[in-house]
Amino acid sequence: QRDEHYRWHTVRVNKREKVLDLKLLEPYMKVITHGGFHCPERAVIVVIAACYLPSKAEKNYDFLMEQVFFYLISTLELLATTEEFYIVYFNGGTTQSNMPALTWMKRFYQHVEGGLKKNMINMFIVHPNLWLKTVVRFAKAFVSTNFWCKLQFVKSLSDLSELIPIEYIYIPDEVIRY
Repeated sequence: QRDEHYRWHTVRVNKREKVLDLKLLEPYMKVITHGGFHCPERAVIVVIAACYLPSKAEKNYDFLMEQVFFYLISTLELLATTEEFYIVYFNGGTTQSNMPALTWMKRFYQHVEGGLKKNMINMFIVHPNLWLKTVVRFAKAFVSTNFWCKLQFVKSLSDLSELIPIEYIYIPDEVIRY
């Protein structure tokens, strides 16, 4: 009975309440983490690891991805709404089966563009594959110039370390091996 009470969590995103099933989300909570701070502005580093997204083979995949989306957005808001922040998106180690759909990525962009963009300094896309580069470049026509200027493809972890400190970032093994 007590464990059941802690299973559910209500988040508020875009003035909408959404109930999250934390038990269902448990295997996917490492998709977003706090990666420390970057001086001189002490900006928060928010890390998103796509390799931890659910596989399309999962039962109730669409429902699960909606839960992950609201978990990701609500956590991003907690980490980044009051301060300037960077997003590090690790694409390395992501397979076709856990690559998010275009509609999911568009929703993520719309949320960041709608309320968080003014505090976002940069978004680094680390280890972008050809598919992701193509999608992002195609989306340029629909993305604000301000947001587009903040996007940066990063080929390697060593290149990332030249842009921001990575010693406090949890880097999944899948990303390291990429």
